[in-house]
Amino acid sequence: MPLPRRCTRFALLALLLNLPVVAQAIELDWFGLPPQAVVDAPEYKAIIVPTAVTESATGISPPLVGLLSEYRGLFYLNVYRDENYRERAYKFGPIPLMTTEEFRYCTKSQDNLVMSRSATHIELAPGIAMNELSFECGRNGWETRRYLLVDSRQPGTPLLAIGRFSNDQHLVFQALQATLPQVSDAWLKALESARPAMLYHVPETPFSFSVVDQPYVAEDGAKRLRELHQQLSKDKDKGPGLKNVEELFINTDFRLVGADQKDFAGLLNDIAFWRSATKPDNVTTNLFKEVVRRDPQRVPIYLNMADLYWSRYEKFPEYTTSLAPALEYYRIYCGLRLARNMSIPERVLERLSITQGDPKICKAQWPLLQAVDAQDETRVRSLLDAGMPADTQGEDGRSALLHALDKPNFAIARLLLEHGAKTQGINGSEPVVMQALNKDRRESKDPEKARRLQFLLEAGAAIDETNVDGETVLMQHATVMDSDLFTWLLKYPQNLDLRDKKQGESALYRTIESGAYPAAVLLVKSEVQLNAGYREGRCNSNEEVLEPALLRLARASGSSGIDPVVYQQQTLELFTLMLEKGADPRAGHQCKGDNLEVTRFWLKQRKRDDMLQVLQRYFPEEAGATPSA
Repeated sequence: MPLPRRCTRFALLALLLNLPVVAQAIELDWFGLPPQAVVDAPEYKAIIVPTAVTESATGISPPLVGLLSEYRGLFYLNVYRDENYRERAYKFGPIPLMTTEEFRYCTKSQDNLVMSRSATHIELAPGIAMNELSFECGRNGWETRRYLLVDSRQPGTPLLAIGRFSNDQHLVFQALQATLPQVSDAWLKALESARPAMLYHVPETPFSFSVVDQPYVAEDGAKRLRELHQQLSKDKDKGPGLKNVEELFINTDFRLVGADQKDFAGLLNDIAFWRSATKPDNVTTNLFKEVVRRDPQRVPIYLNMADLYWSRYEKFPEYTTSLAPALEYYRIYCGLRLARNMSIPERVLERLSITQGDPKICKAQWPLLQAVDAQDETRVRSLLDAGMPADTQGEDGRSALLHALDKPNFAIARLLLEHGAKTQGINGSEPVVMQALNKDRRESKDPEKARRLQFLLEAGAAIDETNVDGETVLMQHATVMDSDLFTWLLKYPQNLDLRDKKQGESALYRTIESGAYPAAVLLVKSEVQLNAGYREGRCNSNEEVLEPALLRLARASGSSGIDPVVYQQQTLELFTLMLEKGADPRAGHQCKGDNLEVTRFWLKQRKRDDMLQVLQRYFPEEAGATPSA
């Protein structure tokens, strides 16, 4: 049976670029995806898809690798020349892998569509391959699988077809382009001959293949969107109409709909504005961005976008990811109004911290970030010399300095510092030092090779600057696995007693809880606060139970990752040292009794006579005392 025809005109974007081959080792991120892959915003990387596109068919030297990108039900096959997924040769899509109803079902309990992280690649015949894709929709069955067939036997654009099970006995393919009957026959022959290779990827029960006679044809998205806009213009309650638009955009690429009609920028602007009143989310933001792309001189759009980001910033003022774009769009809006001798709204002036329109302030600052990202030192210097602020932040909330450290380009980073770039301050949700170290750690776990962090520290950055949760770099690495880094970090002056905002945990607390006892010893020797209380619930009177670090150590029950003998030695050493340095087991607050009694109780429970003897030297137990938990 043919696939439902519910999306826009199928747009096949096939672009062949004559770029040199760069064969490198494959680098994958935590999710098994290439971290630097080129995909078009707002799409995101979904799954690696091996392809059967061959050199003989395309004239491109191998390797050719594929990546499926996705945005709210819109899927695209990106084909690259290099194994870092940077040099894109082709892009196909949107590919109708799901209907609107299927997308809704698969996302009813989650924000994003979830796919299996791996695609099974099956060579059907020379130049013909099939890739099995699987969606996670709260159920397992053949109905959640799709089969992407790629036919690259002929020079030029490869042919694509989508396969899906209409039932457990029938796998139906439908071409995405017009094809000749002999092509369909070749596909069926290849599928039949490759049945043994499909074991475990198709039902074990007997089933048949078929290819739909007619290629996939989508509805005219531009016509439908115009109809919906006309109706929305009349509706007082725009909710139902906006829902219909949302349904349309699940299978219709809003970046392509009406692209050849100038008035569609205005239509999309209206829809985005109406939607922003009830759903100021990323979908609305992306619609606004598309309007800017189509009509960059449309002045009101920048105010709409700025207000949208500002409303998000007011809800989460500790983050810069909304503040930075809000200010940039206010600056652009202000500049466009000044150029037209128009007044500037009071809220715009207030949020830009100016009293009247100033051409020096009211201009875009992101060209600096673009120059930094392009490694264009001459352009960066020119912009800075012209008065561009060196500490501007981009759409990701990160400063130009952090952008310079991505590669890293220390020459540009020094140039930014010379012009006033700050080494402190939240960038997104983390300080500069924290993000720099994270990048260094991806390159090498050796702290001596943390070149970005060392550069910042030499420039005066504070190693103990906290993120939005109040964590320092030291707190984040207070673990057994990061012992070398922890020791290295302690070389730098810092406040070792800072505590996070959520649980009030310090670096000492975290080392004890994670079993990093040698690291805790280093902290104690560095004179950290030993008698601070850590939350451990509440009493019936609603008073907090506060326990000192010494009691947390007494509670410790050992770790499966540490040899029992080593564990006993390390904890005894730490316990003894803490008492020598002034740890008071009576510190804090219990609902009944005191923490000294509770400490003795747990040491007896853990059969730690060695630690009890040490405790007895400093805090002798009174005769007849009864321990309690």
